[in-house]
Amino acid sequence: MRTKFKQEDRAERELSQQGIECFLPKYKIEKLVKRKKIISEEPLFTQYIFVLIDSRKNNWTSIKSTRGVSNIVVFGSRPSIIHEDVISEIRKLESLPPVPLLKAGQTVKIVDGPFKGLDAIYKAADGAVRSLILINFIQNNQNLIIDNNSIQPL
Repeated sequence: MRTKFKQEDRAERELSQQGIECFLPKYKIEKLVKRKKIISEEPLFTQYIFVLIDSRKNNWTSIKSTRGVSNIVVFGSRPSIIHEDVISEIRKLESLPPVPLLKAGQTVKIVDGPFKGLDAIYKAADGAVRSLILINFIQNNQNLIIDNNSIQPL
């Protein structure tokens, strides 16, 4: 089922209230919000949700007019069908760890402290609140441990 822009959660909620089984796959991702790292859940397929519809019990017109729903995905004149084994594999993706905000080798900008304004290379996390970075300072590469709030990805 195709949903309206950024209304996947609403469509899922409204369809569930009608007794329709829905599946909105999401993945976890680290984000910076006001310079703090949070873990957010984002739809795996934007503007799409999977629904299990019994054509004998459910009214297509009421489904298509549900809040948040844009349209039913069809091939030809029939709704597209996704096999249960494909859905099972997609469900496994939801249990993966969050996509990290920073990856080793990624360029970051230092936004706070004595090295503010300089670019560096992110090497690794050093606990929950600090990171190890590589900075070229006075023509010399230096490894520094810096607070996560002091860096941001480029």
